Amino acid sequence: MPTRRNPPGQPILQHDQLPQQQVKQEQQSQQSVAPQQSPLQPHTNQKAQAVPIKRENAGVIKRETTGPSNVTQLPALTSHHRPSYPNEHPTLGSWEPSITNTIPYEELTRQITDFLFYKVVKNDDPCLDWTGSGGPILEIEAKLGHLVHKQTQQRLSLPIVTEAVIVEGYRDIAFRSTMTEAQHKSFNRFLNDRFAECQPKPQKLPSQGRSPSPSGSSSPTNAPAPPKHPTRVPMKYRHTKERDTFHEVPPREMQTLPPLVMKLLGNGNKKPKIRLTTDESGTVIKKIIKCRVADLNVFSPGTAFDWRVSVNLEMPYTGEVDEKSGGIGGGKGDGRGGGGERNKDRMSYECLDGKFTVDLTQVTSTFETSKKEHELEIEMDSLTLKKHGTLAAERKENGFQEYVKGFVDNVRVLCKVIPVHY
Repeated sequence: MPTRRNPPGQPILQHDQLPQQQVKQEQQSQQSVAPQQSPLQPHTNQKAQAVPIKRENAGVIKRETTGPSNVTQLPALTSHHRPSYPNEHPTLGSWEPSITNTIPYEELTRQITDFLFYKVVKNDDPCLDWTGSGGPILEIEAKLGHLVHKQTQQRLSLPIVTEAVIVEGYRDIAFRSTMTEAQHKSFNRFLNDRFAECQPKPQKLPSQGRSPSPSGSSSPTNAPAPPKHPTRVPMKYRHTKERDTFHEVPPREMQTLPPLVMKLLGNGNKKPKIRLTTDESGTVIKKIIKCRVADLNVFSPGTAFDWRVSVNLEMPYTGEVDEKSGGIGGGKGDGRGGGGERNKDRMSYECLDGKFTVDLTQVTSTFETSKKEHELEIEMDSLTLKKHGTLAAERKENGFQEYVKGFVDNVRVLCKVIPVHY
């Protein structure tokens, strides 16, 4: 039987928020069936193949597996949700939301919640830095684009009309994270409008009107009148121009890479690449090695875009880089399809004090062609996700479910900005 989810905007009910009689009943139930060990178990090298979730009680969700028993449990992300009108609707009269008087969870969001829980929250590799002190981190982002058949190179077509998660590891499709220049401009206008309505008062920015970027993108301008939503959380905006080049890791530095990086690179089957990023003045602002951890593709036939949720490892590189030797091809392994040099003209919109960041970018690659690509991605803060996911695993008050749902809903809103046939 599936678990129940709270509707948008409703907090997760904790035991101290439930009626005393219900708390007593749940506690009695848990005393008889709850396991004696922690719901979050250490990693194991053996792989477990998950099958449908079974609801055991109000506090624990068991996930049956064919693998070791010490990775079979997933912490409850929600408790039973009872509506605020238990038996009476303000207009319908006698009412219950379902035959069990609970509201079921939304399936797609639950799939992504599970994906991020296992790929991020449960990733306790010692090389990862969860303190924010500048060590290796996991990057979590969703990109808009199209799922295409590898043989036909046409957008995926399935006999469904609503969004759906594609089976992880399905190899007959590819994801292209690009859009047209006209769509880029439409997103730019949409995001500028959202920026203006979130400001507490009219704000004058250094650059007004259209920016000098080749795409004709514009920066947010002064709000002509007080915002319509004065209670909204203000957004932050920045416009950057950067240049990426890709370089091989020197052989003498290979042995210093953490085991996790080598594992993600296929134990030497893939060559790690250093991404060197400089600003407009040529100053180096970042040197990293980026590795793919996992992807989850979402097919959305009712919108102009499909989307992909990606988890990547970003490790700061402190070794030497021969900047004068020229870059090597970035290849398609980095998800961009670019080459040895990528010039990025990026507008970033930071939401909710950094919990989400929307990046709208024009990329010009000079490795194989000077073709311009337009990309949109939304990133969530991995430290916040890890913190609340860990609290959820410990059955403490948390915002893990709401954070993932906010991430998914932001992607859905962005997908609907562009008409389907635009």
